[in-house]
Amino acid sequence: FENASAAVRAAADAQRALGGEDWPEGAEIRARIGLHSGQAQVEPASERRQPNYVGVEVHRAARVVAAGNGGQVLVSDATRALVARSLPDGIELRDLGEHRLRGLPSAERLWQLVIDGLPSDFPALPTAAATPNNLPTARTSFLGREREIAEVSDLLTQARLVTLTGPGGTGKTRLSQEVAAAGMSRYPNG
Repeated sequence: FENASAAVRAAADAQRALGGEDWPEGAEIRARIGLHSGQAQVEPASERRQPNYVGVEVHRAARVVAAGNGGQVLVSDATRALVARSLPDGIELRDLGEHRLRGLPSAERLWQLVIDGLPSDFPALPTAAATPNNLPTARTSFLGREREIAEVSDLLTQARLVTLTGPGGTGKTRLSQEVAAAGMSRYPNG
């Protein structure tokens, strides 16, 4: 794109077009889009291939898009800095905080484009949070069990150790991981 603002407009237009399409019954196309701005190198074309963009910034852009959910547009902090004062009408930025993206040495602050007329609430990003921890990255979304999460979280405010018991396969480990991830802000040192 010529500039970051053009990329934001194109991403919003693409999501609006996908959202407004009359797909066959039962079908839904939810593309994730990631935007990052930086300097990339171009490998020249050869007889076998077209020119190709390469470099750390291209890798970072790929990691930004990989962190998103279907239908979501993520923006790196570098891109946000370029577009924050010139967002098109009907588009806002929502701070999603810092996230550790696979293969990158430091956390990246990610932002979501909130586009009028399109869904803006998505599951948590499947990344490791920036707070130091040893929690595994969730590979699937965690649905329901809000009552259990609240109960275990409340118990952790009253005691240093809480034991979850029950038959194998009932989700004790996953519940404990969700409680730990939700409570990380209370333990800034991990």
